[in-house]
Amino acid sequence: LKVFSKVPVAQLYNAITEATMVAFGTASSSATLPLTITCLEKHGISNKVSSFVLPLGATLSMDGTAMAQTIAVLFLAQAYGIETTPLLVVQIAFLAVVASSTCAGIPGAGLITIALVLNSMGLTPEQLVTGFAFLFALDRLMDMFRTTVNVTSDAVVAAIIADNENELDYELLCGKPIEKA
Repeated sequence: LKVFSKVPVAQLYNAITEATMVAFGTASSSATLPLTITCLEKHGISNKVSSFVLPLGATLSMDGTAMAQTIAVLFLAQAYGIETTPLLVVQIAFLAVVASSTCAGIPGAGLITIALVLNSMGLTPEQLVTGFAFLFALDRLMDMFRTTVNVTSDAVVAAIIADNENELDYELLCGKPIEKA
């Protein structure tokens, strides 16, 4: 946000506080989408940008899911004593990004797509079932955090695009005009 725009980080996070709380509680990007759009529009991001970027992000951009899947699979690799070479880490991260982009914006969907990533590790069927069961036990809590990251990252992208396309009202966002470079 700081690199690609002049949007103040604290002001944007303050603007989406309500949406991130709902995202945390529901663990659903799709359920949070209307509130996220409303929060951003109320704080100066145009409808033109928010109504295009946020649904696209809620559908395709699951940053929190990709990060959580990568971390979970690397944790299981360490737990099973599998050597994590740099190539394996890149492979896991790539598969997590692909798997997360196919993930629905509903609670628990990331758990289903992580099976794709787990299969790439060469685990025995017993290890796969045990690892999946372990992740299943932690999934609801993890889902709440990764959904919050997903919603926040979608809002950040919308703010960057709105800033670069002059579709951001700084007076609504900050309460005062900001000098743009």
